[in-house]
Amino acid sequence: MDLTAKVNSEGFRKKLNNLKNLDMMFKSLPGHVAHFLRDEVVDSELNFNPIGRISGILAGSVTVEQRPYYGSFTINGNTQAPYAPYVSNWMKKNYGFTPKESVLRRAVPVVMQTVDNEWRHAVDIIERGGSYVYDNPFYQSTF
Repeated sequence: MDLTAKVNSEGFRKKLNNLKNLDMMFKSLPGHVAHFLRDEVVDSELNFNPIGRISGILAGSVTVEQRPYYGSFTINGNTQAPYAPYVSNWMKKNYGFTPKESVLRRAVPVVMQTVDNEWRHAVDIIERGGSYVYDNPFYQSTF
């Protein structure tokens, strides 16, 4: 008589998969925030008020640096728009804030709420025994 035992590792595998997806969220979310803020500063501060740009050259100077667990956006004087720092300083002098400061004042509450909602969404799914899969929450966000 052979005695065999089979360990049911389904629950462990589901938990491990959820941890991997949470790690994907933490790894990707900062970059997704940076891209969202980049799009917001281009669409609002640079396109409309107070700058009202005429061409896409200034918009091209807003860049995103994205690495795992990190994301930032910068308005820099690259070769495409070497006058970008001048525009930023002009806005600071005339309006009291740079385009970056303006978008952060305007968008940080929405960003924080979106991140909080995504975290609560993940926790809710995992606590109910489901499988969480990270999807960029800023892809469809508008405000």
